[in-house]
Amino acid sequence: MEKMNLNTLFNILEEIARKETDGHITIMKFTTGWKAAFATPDLDSGRCGEQIEKLKNHNTLEEAIKDLIIEKINLNNI
Repeated sequence: MEKMNLNTLFNILEEIARKETDGHITIMKFTTGWKAAFATPDLDSGRCGEQIEKLKNHNTLEEAIKDLIIEKINLNNI
């Protein structure tokens, strides 16, 4: 996955989301870095901040997407 461009990575991410999470993807950029998840933060319950805090922080958007794809593949292979 090292040589894939952002467009290719996003296409893979979107395909996984369509098949496994009803199309839900959340990508966020903070001053400390990028976070991504196959979910939508729960804004109604007040747990949103807690959920976002638990997500891994990444230096680049590409790293966040790659890590999310790899995590999903690893979980599916357990």
